[in-house]
Amino acid sequence: AAETSGCNAGGGAASGGSLCNAGTANIGTSDFVVANQHFPRNLKTWETDLRGWRDGEEMVLQYQVFPMADLTQQIRELENTFWQDDDERQRVEAIVNLLLDGDPVYPVYVDTNVMAGHTGPARKDGSYEGIVYLPCTAENNFVPEPPKEHVDLVYLCFPNNPTGAVATREQLARWIEYAREHEALLLFDAAYEAYISQPEIPHSIFEIPDALECAIELRSFSKNGGFTGVRCGFTVMSKSLLARTENGRRLPLHPLWHRRWSTKANSVSYPVQRGAEALYSPEGRKQVRALIDHYMGNAKILRDACAKIGLKVYGGVNAPYIWVQAPHGLTSWQMFDRMLREINVVITPGSGFGARGEGYFRISAFNRRENAEEVAQRLQKL
Repeated sequence: AAETSGCNAGGGAASGGSLCNAGTANIGTSDFVVANQHFPRNLKTWETDLRGWRDGEEMVLQYQVFPMADLTQQIRELENTFWQDDDERQRVEAIVNLLLDGDPVYPVYVDTNVMAGHTGPARKDGSYEGIVYLPCTAENNFVPEPPKEHVDLVYLCFPNNPTGAVATREQLARWIEYAREHEALLLFDAAYEAYISQPEIPHSIFEIPDALECAIELRSFSKNGGFTGVRCGFTVMSKSLLARTENGRRLPLHPLWHRRWSTKANSVSYPVQRGAEALYSPEGRKQVRALIDHYMGNAKILRDACAKIGLKVYGGVNAPYIWVQAPHGLTSWQMFDRMLREINVVITPGSGFGARGEGYFRISAFNRRENAEEVAQRLQKL
């Protein structure tokens, strides 16, 4: 995978020897994204793949799939869509009041809103005004419940980066109920859905009744097809999805999104389109399955190795990330330094994903099998 390097001879750590990168997958990169309004063959393939999420119900006529370069830009451009309309008096109010985000979670959700000026000032603890942070902790299995207060826009990421947590149908149903009650929009990041192994766990927010009325789903080929550097994904938006304007009117969001992309861009490059299409061929599906099985095999090796030395381990079952609590009260960066200096292994400090990630670290399964096995052996010396 493009996200991680291998074990390189003479890795330069304090004790010498090779350096194993076990977790420095990029936690937020930005690339130019394009949409495609002229995608008949590939778009039909993707629509077919999206059918049947709700007991076989035909959904193709109820939503539109927007192919684009990848997830990070999908998030940023959706945020801009909420704010940019020709008539400022009709500006969609989705981010005007409050955002809701988990903690810890993929940092792009906060970062893109901060850069776009959608939040208030930074607080001393690094959080921002205008954002409600929900604690994702071991006590709630890293799946927060809806808040009591009103928010306008909710970010949900399942399977979760970095914790590897997944939400049940019942938990997602409570979020749908909350969104409908508060006229909030749910942005559901399903980049890792292909890694779900437990059959009872939903792969899409649209498996939940009434989600079409309040949710947008973000998909990426980066993780299931190894497209990390190639950049391709898609956004699924219901044509019945409404958003509130400043004067209280409820208007469809789909035309704003469609117009923005029809004006701003033409297409994902054709070679990339064909590469994405190939993932849905019989051979492509076979290779994707083999790739996912390989990474989840790595995850099991790494998870078991951490548990064997007495570390508290989460994730690694329905996601390619292992979320580990640092021992002996060490901070995330202290654990990073210790693993680098003592066993020449690089991991990702949990504090990079939010304040409540402090005291944890993430290990990525995106690597070669021999590297995962090497890291597992080195962990025994920690």
